[in-house]
Amino acid sequence: VYEPLSDKEQTSYIQLVNAGAKFISSNVDGYVMWKVQRLLGSVHIGPRTIWIGLVGQTENDLQGRLGGDASLTNAGIAYGKEMSNVINTREQLTENDLSASALNLNHVEPTLVLTGTLHRYAVMSSLLLNQNVDGTKTKQQQHQFMTLAALNELCAGDMSGLTNLELMKRFPEECDARAADKLNYRYPGVGGESYIDL
Repeated sequence: VYEPLSDKEQTSYIQLVNAGAKFISSNVDGYVMWKVQRLLGSVHIGPRTIWIGLVGQTENDLQGRLGGDASLTNAGIAYGKEMSNVINTREQLTENDLSASALNLNHVEPTLVLTGTLHRYAVMSSLLLNQNVDGTKTKQQQHQFMTLAALNELCAGDMSGLTNLELMKRFPEECDARAADKLNYRYPGVGGESYIDL
């Protein structure tokens, strides 16, 4: 049975009309409802390709250190260049497919690169945005670049910059607590974060 909702009712609801053409929410309260509202607000049914890539190896990765804002290693830079090659090759294929199709679109939406704010993300992004398969620079108008602090890795607070061995010696209780419940565990100290914060 369908019963229409109105703002006169004291109930929480989120309504999408015509697959997101109109978005209505009322009495949205609490963490879970807020997250659901944000998720539904970003839904669209148009075709799109999403690539998820991790940042290349950093100096801290090489030394087994947690967190920090270390530079990319040579291997990390090579990884970034190869990822750039893959993305640029696939973009060219997509452009060719669209121009040859019955749709005959005049343009392809520019690639949107979302990245964290740390130095290693900036270096990785510059590698993704500035290199074609043949090593020449890409046309900047083909890409959009957006930095978001929410995309940084978790801040390890007091444990940032320590190796696994140092962590086990200095913070054995914290290591056990994190192993027991990684989702809810919050790193100790200033800026320490939890996956729940995401």
